Amino acid sequence: MGELRNWMSLLAAVGQLSLGVTALLAGRRSALARPLAGLCFVLFGWNFSTL
Repeated sequence: MGELRNWMSLLAAVGQLSLGVTALLAGRRSALARPLAGLCFVLFGWNFSTL
């Protein structure tokens, strides 16, 4: 069961990282792009630190 939890945390971390990069690259016109990217990078760090 613990190994499944690690894989799910890794998948969540990769998803948050890709969403953050997408928000930075594609959302340059939006005022919410930078805060959203920052939140995604913080969540990436949180999920990755649980591994």
